[in-house]
Amino acid sequence: MNFNENIFNRAQEEKIKLTPDLLDKAHDKLNGMTAEMATEMKNNVFAGKKLIDPEGRIKTSMFDDVFSKEELASDKDHLYRKKRLWAGYGVEGRMAEWKKRGLTEEKEIVAQYEKDRKKNKPALLESATTILFYKILKDRFLVVKSSEWDDFENAADNIIIDKATGEIVGMFDEIDEKVTGEVKNPGEKKDKQVKIIDKALKGGSNIKYGLTFETNAAGEKKLIKKSFANIPIFYLSLELENLGNLVESVGDKLSDKVSGKGLQFFDDFINSLESQAALLQDKLLEANYKGGGKAVDRNIENFKKSLEVMKELRRKY
Repeated sequence: MNFNENIFNRAQEEKIKLTPDLLDKAHDKLNGMTAEMATEMKNNVFAGKKLIDPEGRIKTSMFDDVFSKEELASDKDHLYRKKRLWAGYGVEGRMAEWKKRGLTEEKEIVAQYEKDRKKNKPALLESATTILFYKILKDRFLVVKSSEWDDFENAADNIIIDKATGEIVGMFDEIDEKVTGEVKNPGEKKDKQVKIIDKALKGGSNIKYGLTFETNAAGEKKLIKKSFANIPIFYLSLELENLGNLVESVGDKLSDKVSGKGLQFFDDFINSLESQAALLQDKLLEANYKGGGKAVDRNIENFKKSLEVMKELRRKY
């Protein structure tokens, strides 16, 4: 059956519980849409180049004309070692768990860890928000998942580029936790809001594998690959009990319209982003723009202007 049939034929107010079976269906559905999205951008934006993969993520392998083969290989190896660490390879307790699944070799454990990570709820949230923003904003903004490097190293799940100005207007980190602005465990784990304030005060975030648009002497707008610095990072927060409704709201195919419920999610995200931008600027002002704060503040101003354009696109959707 289609993802939206029968069990999802409910009142919008009711929470859709993602059972293991529906979670698999949700991932299959969203992966199909990000693959459509990648093809659409390849044909309409990237002049036939496959700059993003079927998951909607920027491909570092396409930057071989920007970085040396040695640097690309070093980055790839660095990410592999991180995955090996997170997979728990060589850690007694974790290895016992992998052995129960019939896995003992390093590469197969890391590969399975990566498959598992792509099938969890945070990955589902990342894909659903990417598709939601893409559907509403694609006429003016390029909405993509960041490269794996920038995801792991710079805490950016998504980047949004203004096609008109060529600026990366913001980086998003999707989270499934409540955001309070408080330090949860002093010295150990900080709330997301505290983290993004800290990041802004230290000069913002970087994007190593970025895309932008520049106008050449002939007046033609060209897509180029470029690194960026001093970019504000924002969070898109959604409690997991609402994840099923978000997944339902984006439809089954890329051509499907976002539902009314989906537009409500979008409005909530935009309202939150506006509040975050104001908060970050207040904190930068209090700190007297030290540590690259002026550059971050300029980019937040650009982001606020972009939010106004996003709201207009939403009204016209």
